Amino acid sequence: MLHRIFNKQHFSTLFEHVGVGIIVVNEFGEIEAANKYVFREFGYEEQELLKKHVESLIPERYREKHIR
Repeated sequence: MLHRIFNKQHFSTLFEHVGVGIIVVNEFGEIEAANKYVFREFGYEEQELLKKHVESLIPERYREKHIR
């Protein structure tokens, strides 16, 4: 149990302080979580970005390649 708690805390710290944007998506491609760097880079508030499809952040000319 302690191992699981340590990992969760460690991940949370890294997620928020790593210095680059991190996006977590579910199996449907919907954004489940993102750190503050993503919000800053893309100009969204947290509630605006959550549940959007990750492809919405990719420039249109590159989306087809990503979806494959």
